[in-house]
Amino acid sequence: MKKNDRFNIKSGLISALLVILCGIIIYSLRGRLFGEYTFIHGDMAAQYVEVAKLFVRQLFIDHNLLYSWEVSLGGDTLPLYAFYSCFSPFTLFYLLDFNIDILTFAVTFGKLALAAFVFNRFLVRYLNANPFIGVSFSVSYSLSGFVLAYYMNMIWFDALYMLPIIIGLVFDALEEKKHAYAKLVFAYAYIFIVNFYSGYVIGVFSGIAFLALLCLKKSDFKIKMYNLILFLISAVSSACISMILLYPTAKAMFGQKEIQEYSFTGLSLNILDVFKQLFIGETLGREFGRFPYIYCGILPVIFCVVFFASKKVATKYKIVAGFILAFYLACCVFDYPYLVMHIMDVPDAYNFRFSYIIIFILLSLASVGYNYVTDLNRKTVIITAGTIIFFYIVYSIVQYKIYGYGKPAVGMLLVNVLAILMYSVLLTCFLLKKTIIKRLLYIVVAAVCLEVIVNGISYDDINVKTTGEESGRFARYNAEIDSASDYLIDYDDSFYRVKAINALYPNFSMQYNYKSVGSFLTYHNHNVRKLLSELGYYSNTADYIDLGSTQLMDMILGEKYEILSSGWNDFVENVKVVPKEYCLPVGFMVSDNVLDVEIDGENVFENQNKLVSAMLGEKYEFFYNTGDNVEIELINAEEGEFLNDDNQNGDESDIDTDFLLYTVLNSDEPGAVKIIDNSFRTKYVYISAPRELANSKSPVVVNSSLSVDTLVGDSFLYSPHIVDVNNDGEVYIVFGNARMNQAVFDKIYMYGCDDDNLQYIYDKLSENTLVVDEYSDGFIKGTIIAPEDKVLFTTIPYEKGWEAYIDANEVEIHPIFNDAFIGIEVPIGTHNVVLKYNDRNIIIGFVTMIVGLMLDVVVYFAENKLQKHIKSEIYFESSEV
Repeated sequence: MKKNDRFNIKSGLISALLVILCGIIIYSLRGRLFGEYTFIHGDMAAQYVEVAKLFVRQLFIDHNLLYSWEVSLGGDTLPLYAFYSCFSPFTLFYLLDFNIDILTFAVTFGKLALAAFVFNRFLVRYLNANPFIGVSFSVSYSLSGFVLAYYMNMIWFDALYMLPIIIGLVFDALEEKKHAYAKLVFAYAYIFIVNFYSGYVIGVFSGIAFLALLCLKKSDFKIKMYNLILFLISAVSSACISMILLYPTAKAMFGQKEIQEYSFTGLSLNILDVFKQLFIGETLGREFGRFPYIYCGILPVIFCVVFFASKKVATKYKIVAGFILAFYLACCVFDYPYLVMHIMDVPDAYNFRFSYIIIFILLSLASVGYNYVTDLNRKTVIITAGTIIFFYIVYSIVQYKIYGYGKPAVGMLLVNVLAILMYSVLLTCFLLKKTIIKRLLYIVVAAVCLEVIVNGISYDDINVKTTGEESGRFARYNAEIDSASDYLIDYDDSFYRVKAINALYPNFSMQYNYKSVGSFLTYHNHNVRKLLSELGYYSNTADYIDLGSTQLMDMILGEKYEILSSGWNDFVENVKVVPKEYCLPVGFMVSDNVLDVEIDGENVFENQNKLVSAMLGEKYEFFYNTGDNVEIELINAEEGEFLNDDNQNGDESDIDTDFLLYTVLNSDEPGAVKIIDNSFRTKYVYISAPRELANSKSPVVVNSSLSVDTLVGDSFLYSPHIVDVNNDGEVYIVFGNARMNQAVFDKIYMYGCDDDNLQYIYDKLSENTLVVDEYSDGFIKGTIIAPEDKVLFTTIPYEKGWEAYIDANEVEIHPIFNDAFIGIEVPIGTHNVVLKYNDRNIIIGFVTMIVGLMLDVVVYFAENKLQKHIKSEIYFESSEV
């Protein structure tokens, strides 16, 4: 190995180590690694870690990656693993029995360290970057604004290390390097399998880059067309190979896709809004949810100017680079390109998921610009720095004065100005004292590391303020759930479900191996979610959780135990496992009326009555209305007149005005509407809110406190659910903080029930139940006695992959109750019943993968032919000379 190659690899390793060191400093200073806050919070704790833990257990213990009972009531898991990047090799960190915070930090920064290493190699090898600049820009790349804003969504970080690899292979392919296209096939297939959205984004960018470089390539038209055909075949080949996973995933996800309950209203950005995100501490997007995170350091911004200003860079390269950069900036400003980069799907949170592409472009151009830094003079440096400072300060003021957002922080403005001046001084020193450039480059590396640390602390400041999750309590809760689930596994090996009371996250069932009801996932069973919401459960577009259930629903869904834990509050001193008095098994015989019943009313209590009546085959009212005994008391609130905020003229023709509106009096204290049942007959309350106003006026429904400090963990009316009335017959609608000073709702349902009626329903439905002899993920075998021709109702969510067998003969599956659950018609007598999940789409995916591999063989030999043709042409030309 040559000395320069060894040094270049060394610089890549230094980049990786610096990224890890900077990460430790940032999150330690914010208290996330060695302080009061946990590193895994928000989506990372609620989704990514939980799904990863389930994936590891299914891969190495349960040996079934297709289905799990621990995803809500049971669900196919392949779409989860595809979306949440579980096929990334870094997921295997979760095999270790170690602190969950440290493990997740290792997964996250393992990806980022690898990204720094490969990006450094890309800059040095393909763009002829100075190794020191390579180190600086690699740190900036791996700890960019995209990373610092999205670290709770670590699933996209595999794209950061694959992007330089794929673009490097594009360079190799166009330079006719040996088998570059064949390697590109597997690189594309890898990123598509690890995360299909990242594969799409990288595929689009690399395709644009390939076409641009192909046009700039000096070769005859025939060779260019040959390269284009090879690239297209490579893309098709990689897509076919990835179909082993993507085809069954796509079929499942499209089958569950619902109409979005929100609309895309446009970006309303200008290029200066985007420009301002290039500076330290610009976290405005986190608050408004509509700004791209494209911070990549101050120095690259200056060197990008050098790239476009240098006379030594050919005009054609400037035009092509400028066009690509302009296109991606346009994706941040204009609606249609923005939607294209999100596969025409409007993300409900974490917008601009493609912004790391812009960061990659900026840093690549900046590394080339450094090579021409000697073209500068002191006057150019001063003008460039002054222009950047002028636009940054002026627009920061204009943005606040005109648009009313982004109040400039004097301290952060000063930090940015000083950073620009510091780098300008270093550039001036480059020009004056070329003999000490190496020492100056050490200073540049240190300065860049300091800059990303300062920026990282400012970004994470918002996360610390909003989470309120304390590390000690998080660890204690983990231990409580872990011990309780282990106890239940040893104590009872039958099929049952568990409800975790005061749970931090509904997905803890995936981490701790117990069956629950709810889930908080980007992918979910839409029909089940919708049905449960119509039965009074908490539900929105992203999740349905075991909150808002009644004793009746707990019994029907087979919840046999409750885990009573402390949660974020001192709810209980020690974890408790409490068995429930009534619990039905996973399957039981019901009337064939269930085959024709749809649950579609607004009154969730009457919907539950309708469900039970269909099961019993007789009209039965378990819940009864107690609303005549309601009294409403206002606390620090007054009743107001409804006015649509979106229409200042007061024209409410498009919105029903039959709403109740209350406004807080003293904004320093919470307001509340206290609902009281003086007869003490009410057991449950359901309060619905107008969907049109869900995001602007969403109070909290509680039964014990007027506090609004824990709004995130409580119920919002835009996702209404049933609430238990407290022992005093009271429920509160609480509002009054910076986000909401009014409460708007339309209907209040107050219902009671009789425990004797519950006993009657239980006795009737438990007469003929499925006795489960054997079960595993995606499989149940048992015995049922049918005294007459009835329907075996199961609380297994209906999905097309299920097959049912009675006495070894396959029978038809009926999707019942709004196509949410599985029903099977069973003839009179005693029968063996088998239910198994078999996703036949994997067979199609496997066949497609074989086709892709065959195409890659074609690419391999076609490359050999191309290289022989080029060599023969070179030989012929040399002979002519």
